[in-house]
Amino acid sequence: MKCKFFNIFLMVMIIQFNVMKKLSTFFYLFLGLVFVGCAGIEPAPKDFSKSQIFNAKNQEIGFENLINEISEFDIVLIGEYHNKKAIGEAEAKIVRELNSRKKMAVAFEMISSDKQPNLAAAKGKTGSALKSAIDWDDKWKFAAYRPVLETAAANSQILGANLSSAEINQIYEGAYPVNGTISTTNDVKKRIRARIVESHELADDAENAQMLDTLVQIQQYKDRRMADVLVQNAPSILIAGKFHTNKNVGVPLHIKEFKRNLRAVTLAIVDEDEQINAAESDYIWILK
Repeated sequence: MKCKFFNIFLMVMIIQFNVMKKLSTFFYLFLGLVFVGCAGIEPAPKDFSKSQIFNAKNQEIGFENLINEISEFDIVLIGEYHNKKAIGEAEAKIVRELNSRKKMAVAFEMISSDKQPNLAAAKGKTGSALKSAIDWDDKWKFAAYRPVLETAAANSQILGANLSSAEINQIYEGAYPVNGTISTTNDVKKRIRARIVESHELADDAENAQMLDTLVQIQQYKDRRMADVLVQNAPSILIAGKFHTNKNVGVPLHIKEFKRNLRAVTLAIVDEDEQINAAESDYIWILK
């Protein structure tokens, strides 16, 4: 889904990037929103009886079977389309059911890991008190994430899993590329680059080459951070954009780099008009 706002905004960022050669406040915002999308908050369904869940063999399974199967894994990665309350409700249901079987920490792409020392204060809180306790970043629609955040605060530990603005700035100023043999291949980098180019109708040419290289590198550092948080706090759950949880390019590849013998599984929660396949996710939950 493309949005005129993002296209115009992106052009402003390109000019800012080429002229000033440093991250401005606006460029930070762009980096945070590059894979967010343009959706507003949609009302959550009263139930999920019309939804469909498929496994990697394209077999339809019920919600109880889904939970029984993914609860056997050490790490559960839930990929979403951001800012949809229906998805937040579905995520809350998954987190609640998984934690009824075993305690699993819940990591959020929407919270930077530098906030971790203060996140314990979120335990048991709801509404505005919870939002304040976790110092929620308003570029993410709190109303959409409130169901899963409140469920996590009540039942488990909330983890910050993203880079801070200061860390993004350090990468921009000249960090070494992410190390790895699985997650950093040329094919993976090309896929990430193509996604950025396609999503924002950006020309992949010499003029934009430096900016694209930087955005790819930041995306990889974000995925590595999420993987690190999940591995160090397993058993754990990740709530993140479905491109981050994509098995071909994202966090699942970075988890393998740690060689910790942890089993990870991916679940994509999508609308019925979204395209995703078994190569990208082990399970697909289609909301209707």
